[in-house]
Amino acid sequence: MKDSRAKIFAALAVFSVLGVAAAWIPPARAAIEAAMSCAKSTPCLEWDNTSSGDSVKGVSTSGNAIHGQTKFKSAGKTAGKAGVLGEDLSTTGNLDAGVSGVSKNGAGVVGTSTNWNGMEGLTMGAGTSGVYGQNAAASGYGIAGRNVASTNDPNGAGILADGGPNDNGLHAVSTLGVAGLFNNRSGDFSPALGVLGGTVGTGAIVVEIEAHDGSEVMGVTDVGNVFIPGQIFTNGTCQHGCVAGPHQTRAVTEYTPAESEPTIEDFGDGILTNGRADVALDPKFANVIDPNATYFVSLTPEGDCRGLYIASQTARGFTVRELQGGHANVSFEYRIVAKRYGVNAQRLPMTPVRRGIAPRLNRS
Repeated sequence: MKDSRAKIFAALAVFSVLGVAAAWIPPARAAIEAAMSCAKSTPCLEWDNTSSGDSVKGVSTSGNAIHGQTKFKSAGKTAGKAGVLGEDLSTTGNLDAGVSGVSKNGAGVVGTSTNWNGMEGLTMGAGTSGVYGQNAAASGYGIAGRNVASTNDPNGAGILADGGPNDNGLHAVSTLGVAGLFNNRSGDFSPALGVLGGTVGTGAIVVEIEAHDGSEVMGVTDVGNVFIPGQIFTNGTCQHGCVAGPHQTRAVTEYTPAESEPTIEDFGDGILTNGRADVALDPKFANVIDPNATYFVSLTPEGDCRGLYIASQTARGFTVRELQGGHANVSFEYRIVAKRYGVNAQRLPMTPVRRGIAPRLNRS
């Protein structure tokens, strides 16, 4: 290395002193390039700076300041070489970098590949990240990914999160904002959040939302079951107090009732004639209830009578009679509660509390 450097300096000194004519520049360049070529397992050229300055600096007005190439044909990741290699050999602290890219208007670091990953990151430290991105602007992103393919493929994505055989695919954590926001801007009926993969029909959790302590807040299985340990709230409208001028300013919070087992309900009205009424179930309602299970009917008379009761019921309907053999003519309302067709769920099953592992972020 020192011999090569000495030859370069000697050639430059001779050309400077003698004022070599332009016709001799090509041979001089060939001599310099020959001096910079070597066949060693160590670097051909090394510049050491023992102070705080850069060891090598490249400046270009229109082209790349430094260009590195490798022609090695690798057979695996561990045996791969790089066009530019940066190493951080510091023994303390974690703010140094093997490669640092700085830009005022463009990208700090750009990675491009024709047939493989444009950029890869690997770390062996616990609680650290293979790729870490930060953004100092309120409207920007720490890491952003976009697929610019011209055709649609269900396997394509702007960002792929793969947890491997043991870990979660994605951890989303936020202090003040929303931890995960999914927004579909296509304007069609495509979902904002879709889950693909896994063996459908096993009952396994495919979407899970956890609290800060790792406990499950909501879970969705691959058969469509939703588990929520808390209450379900919805926003409804109201006649007074919700609208100011032409705009709705408030909504009324409504609660969803809970049941001991899955059921479906229907309601309607009928007329008791001479103490009797035959009520047929709506065919649409009969199609979604269990025909082999008993359904429950609540009756409310809308006039004076001795009272009403269900004399008989079948999968197609039920018969209403007046108590004590009465023969009243009166209208009534009914409410039906039936078991769902194809649903065989336990009554008030005990469910273990699911607790995950709270993610850790490590960045000094």
